Amino acid sequence: MTRTTTGIISVLMGLVILAGCASSPARVEDTPQRRAARSYAELGLNYLRQGQRAVAMEKLRKAVEMDPSYAGAQHGLALGYQEFGQPDLAEMHFRHAMRLDDKDSNLYNNFGAFLCDQGRYEEADKYFLRAVADPGYGTPDRAWENAGVCALKNNDFDKAETYLRSALKLQPKLSAALLGMARVNYRKKDFLRTRAYLQRYEEVGAPTSETLWLAVQTERNLGDVQAANRSVMLLESKFPDSDEARSLKRGRSKR
Repeated sequence: MTRTTTGIISVLMGLVILAGCASSPARVEDTPQRRAARSYAELGLNYLRQGQRAVAMEKLRKAVEMDPSYAGAQHGLALGYQEFGQPDLAEMHFRHAMRLDDKDSNLYNNFGAFLCDQGRYEEADKYFLRAVADPGYGTPDRAWENAGVCALKNNDFDKAETYLRSALKLQPKLSAALLGMARVNYRKKDFLRTRAYLQRYEEVGAPTSETLWLAVQTERNLGDVQAANRSVMLLESKFPDSDEARSLKRGRSKR
């Protein structure tokens, strides 16, 4: 079945790193090299968001070339290498960025997401918690959400519930957190709460093969055949080649 991942959250969060990388003295921030590096990094991250990865990497490498001491450039290049599936280079630049700026909680959040995608769950947890411990961090809800999704990947449902509740307390419309809570409650066989979280998810997020499969199983457990069949039809029409759709077909063939 489809697994929820943290990578896309990490990249989207990376697009706001540049505004927060001002821990160096002003006289360093105002150098022509720093200004050029910041501009190249912003361009690179925008291209990365648009899916233009080759030109994004060109700009991000140029940012580091212009000012290797700029944490924002190192951070951006780390995100680029993460997207390109080059984890060794990504980690090198993440760690370089953290050496240059040890007060950027968004950087800790993104590095935690990177570690989680590498299956290094306990390490990731430490960086998420470091991010949310910062009282000046502007988006702790996103770090809690990432931490919760990561805990789900590690099958730590109790920790996931704690983290996801923290995220939703701060921002009730986080789609990944809502889906995560649906998965937690399905695991607990609390199908009414599963349905409620899926309904909340539907208000803010697009249907996926995972959400529709979860809806099918939830409604079947609740005995609502019509609702289950509606989700089956949506799943098979929108995602006919998904693992979830194939699983439903195999189930029917065994009857």
